[in-house]
Amino acid sequence: MLVFMKRQTLLVFTRGVESEAACRRLLPARLAPMERALHRECLSATLRAGRDAGCRVVVSSPTAMRLPAAAAYERQRGRNFGERIGAAMRRVHADADGAVMVVGTDAPGLTANHLERAGNHLERHPNAVVVGPSRDGGFYLLASRRSLERELDGVSWCTGDTLRSLLDRLDLAGIPVHLLDPLDDLDRPQDLQRWLTRASGLSSHSGLSNGWGWLLPALLRALAELRRPALLGADRPRPSWPLRLPGNRAAPVCA
Repeated sequence: MLVFMKRQTLLVFTRGVESEAACRRLLPARLAPMERALHRECLSATLRAGRDAGCRVVVSSPTAMRLPAAAAYERQRGRNFGERIGAAMRRVHADADGAVMVVGTDAPGLTANHLERAGNHLERHPNAVVVGPSRDGGFYLLASRRSLERELDGVSWCTGDTLRSLLDRLDLAGIPVHLLDPLDDLDRPQDLQRWLTRASGLSSHSGLSNGWGWLLPALLRALAELRRPALLGADRPRPSWPLRLPGNRAAPVCA
């Protein structure tokens, strides 16, 4: 575990497992239990990343949820996504000793290493902002030593251009930005397929936290089953789950 000069805070922004599963719908309805298990593991993996990086962990959601004893809860407040994330950052920054790193629970590749790299950069460059871009045009991490409520006010949230809008706002404010490596986030079924393909190629799943041990193989088997041709009868219904990536980029789903 990396020890920082000042303790970093990980602000986890989420709807909660049940609401995430209902809103994102990454799997067919008949696989709803696996869908909930997927979102539950995404949340658990994010909390583990914060713990392993030595962060103080705060979870922000619309309603209270069961959390590990070491994690604090912060209720989301605001009329839209921009207001909610800006208000949460302001409140958490008020109690933070060091940087605050905001993440969602839809980037299963997030590890303690990403958080440590963001924290290390902000120790050396306290006036900078660290951004982890996601491959759909959004971002999976936003870290700073101060609240960015004013800069976030003009961001185009929940679109395929959210990242570009955020970077433009930070550039306009004269704030230097450090980009981390991009990660997949899970907003649509196509995203899950793409991430499973990447994850299955990792040696011993070394790029994932160990909680994925049983779930990743189960998801891969489910994907393989959905791709199988209908050999048991011509009238067997085809799966409604999309199996091809779209040609154009759709808007990310916001928490």
